[in-house]
Amino acid sequence: MTIADLRPPTLSLAASLSDVTVRYGDRAVLGPFSLAIPADGAIALVGPSGCGKSTALRLLAGLETPTTGRVVRAAGRGDTAVVFQAPTLAPWSTALENAALPLRLAGIGRTEANARASDALARVGLTGSAHLKPAQLSGGMAMRVSLARALATSPSLLLLDEPFAALDEITRRRLADDVMTVWTGPRPAMVFVTHSVEEAVYMADRVVVMSPGPGHTVQDTHIDAPFPRPPQFRTSGLFRDAVEAVSAALEAAMARHVPMSDPGDAGL
Repeated sequence: MTIADLRPPTLSLAASLSDVTVRYGDRAVLGPFSLAIPADGAIALVGPSGCGKSTALRLLAGLETPTTGRVVRAAGRGDTAVVFQAPTLAPWSTALENAALPLRLAGIGRTEANARASDALARVGLTGSAHLKPAQLSGGMAMRVSLARALATSPSLLLLDEPFAALDEITRRRLADDVMTVWTGPRPAMVFVTHSVEEAVYMADRVVVMSPGPGHTVQDTHIDAPFPRPPQFRTSGLFRDAVEAVSAALEAAMARHVPMSDPGDAGL
């Protein structure tokens, strides 16, 4: 297996996985799996529990190494940011301090770090909540702080591991729109894991359907719609057709395979 920094002439890509496999002992949990992530792309990974979605995300984050295959990641500290299922905020710190934390850890001065964190909070709709601590935040607000913390580093690659899973449907939709606002200006590439086909079609320009574990790609669907999504996009024929196509591919993949358990995908 190999891991490499992203260097010319591949500057149009934020990262890539090439024929990667992951094994835990004698058990295969992922692959062979390949994924090329354009510098401004938004890719959703969908598939049954145990297919290796979260494992693929950890490879891209540098939190795990492949058994075989090649991982190419953006070079530079802070170029990759991860948002997990739980906000993981420091309970003793304000929303602003939590959002500024990775910048402070990188050695950036308090004034600059707070300014960048404040801007990130504004981007996710929390301008008036910078002084609040996690206990004073709703679940949706806490996840917004976690997203702001990731955006504050100005990453070239943003990874989201089903961050909306524990939230109600209305909050999930609002947060999806918050993420879409990131795509109105300079934007990072994004890869996110979700069990919701509708969420995948709404938030991504590509939806990759994975087989049951060890996961591989069974369908890669391009969603030809602008970012941010236009009003009433969820009621459009394009949206419904894409949801049906992705759902059919997922159902067919599950019918052809016997799922295997991946501890990294528990609940995903």
